[in-house]
Amino acid sequence: MSAESGRYYEFGPFRIDAEKRLLLENGNPVPLAPKAFDLLLLLVRKRGELVEKDELLEKVWPNTFVEEANLSVNVSALRKILGEKASDHLYIVTVPGRGYRFVAEARVLPDNGMGREASALSTGVTEGKIAAPLQGKDDLVNPPPSPEPALLAPGWRRTLSIVLTLLGLVAAALYPWIRSTRYARRPADNTIAILPFKVLSPDAGDEFLGLALADVLIARLSSVRQITIRPATAVRAYLSLEKDPAAIAEELRVGSVVEGTIQKIGNRIRFTVRLLRMRDSEVLWAGKFDETLTDLFAVEDSISEQVASALTPKISPEEQDRLRKRHTSSPDAYMACLKGRYFLNKRTEEGILKGIDCFQQAIGSDPNYALAYAGLADCYAIQGVYEELPPKLTFPKAKESAMRALDIDENLAEAHTSLAFARQHYDWDWPGAEREYRKAIGLDPNSAQTRHWYAVFLDAERRPGEALAEIRKAQELDPLSLVINADTALIYYHSRDFENAIRQCRRTLELDANFARAHWYLGLAYFEEGLLREAMREFQKGIELSQGSAVMLGWQGYACALSGNRSEAVGVLEKLGELAKHEYVTPYARALVYIGLSDKDQAFAWLQRAYEDRSDVLAWLRVEPGLDGLRSDQRFAELERKVALGTYDK
Repeated sequence: MSAESGRYYEFGPFRIDAEKRLLLENGNPVPLAPKAFDLLLLLVRKRGELVEKDELLEKVWPNTFVEEANLSVNVSALRKILGEKASDHLYIVTVPGRGYRFVAEARVLPDNGMGREASALSTGVTEGKIAAPLQGKDDLVNPPPSPEPALLAPGWRRTLSIVLTLLGLVAAALYPWIRSTRYARRPADNTIAILPFKVLSPDAGDEFLGLALADVLIARLSSVRQITIRPATAVRAYLSLEKDPAAIAEELRVGSVVEGTIQKIGNRIRFTVRLLRMRDSEVLWAGKFDETLTDLFAVEDSISEQVASALTPKISPEEQDRLRKRHTSSPDAYMACLKGRYFLNKRTEEGILKGIDCFQQAIGSDPNYALAYAGLADCYAIQGVYEELPPKLTFPKAKESAMRALDIDENLAEAHTSLAFARQHYDWDWPGAEREYRKAIGLDPNSAQTRHWYAVFLDAERRPGEALAEIRKAQELDPLSLVINADTALIYYHSRDFENAIRQCRRTLELDANFARAHWYLGLAYFEEGLLREAMREFQKGIELSQGSAVMLGWQGYACALSGNRSEAVGVLEKLGELAKHEYVTPYARALVYIGLSDKDQAFAWLQRAYEDRSDVLAWLRVEPGLDGLRSDQRFAELERKVALGTYDK
């Protein structure tokens, strides 16, 4: 079917008035950006046909050079307005690599085909009677018969008229509030996600560049207080996904998106970058760069400054300095640090080891590279908190690296966060940890990681109200983070709010049903609620997904013992013993099983070993519901006191 020139079209609950450029849904106007309307009208007029991308770009944006991304953004916006689901395109279907097809049945209406809506909007109520809508051309020649006499008595008609008038006044009064409430839910334009850049035909080993460049820009733009930016952990999931920016923006709850490509050719790198404003599919800024590897710094300067200028009315001189700040002049150190951050963000044992190697290479190329020391500190700290190695072997290195970074740059937020983490989980220096967290947040209020770790600190400090407030800020910054969502449940659990803990765990598992930590926390909450069978199921699921976490095994043994399955609890002790022959197993895990078995002497013997190891999990002594049975024992009170004071036996 060739393109038509009709004025009115109807499909599903929607009608189009091409002349007035109006889209109605069930008679109600639907807000639509001009280009999105042009795109919809063209597709409807050529319904059933494949409309190539080139034709759409030429006819919707005539005599204008625009990126293809504009087309996908507008199609995504149309699908959302038409109520399409990601898996069920009722109206617009994508033909991969070619274009789009409008597949719904649509009919052309006569020139007065907007009938009911047009009549109601133009004539309304006349002399207390609803104006009869015109149904077609024949109505002009043979008008409909006069309406029957009213069946209601005059008094009732007056009453009904008054009621309808009052309802109309109430609706008119509430409309501005309803409209403002509806649109208040839309994220602000200066809430932004920088997506991993797509690496075109990467050489072996260059796959890190796309996420690494996004990570650098995120770090730079975090210094601008008027911008709220999603962290690298939030956008990492889109590294290998082909997804419309509009759909990503909705998932991450942002008003703007930066996307781009990287192509490495020998010693040169070619960049294309676009800043998209999602509320009207506008390209706020676009740029192309063709530079050598040594000019990466200049490219980052330009991109971060242009994005900041497009999103904020004014940038302070201090923020301008931070945007342009370069932590090293060595290209080799810089590239090694980019790789290190890429591997660190994988949060796997192998990734942490590779990250350590890369950060050490960066420091070898530039011994005064503060960001490399901060990255190294994070690697060692995560090794310690995951207890892949004894904390005594990892946390001192984390502290040393963080303090070295601060010697070089005392205003490096990442280093303050790393130092706070070590002081909390290893030194149990609670005042010192809080000072560092507050310093880091003051320097970078947009760091989801800092706010998350600070919330965990507040939880261990028995300050649940503050902890929940802080972790909700982390959720706003990184709404799809599994660990942040799961640790929200942990805070509820520690405050004995098991119902909300269960609810939050379920929400987390809706994001990823295979996230082991959420199953573990759900098992803990179920157990405290007396749901033993459900608790054991979740513990087992968490153990399988974590490939045998020692702490999860310990909690499983604890639950088995308290449920009367002593033989199974003893079996867990045997599993932990076998596991300890091959890797580090925190003594805390075996202490948990003995607590469940009511063998206090063995429980305290293993808790003492955990204390000597400076085990991270002892930070929860003061808030863990599962340890309530030990609180009356003097030995427990003394251990709890030592942890609270941050003191150690020599």
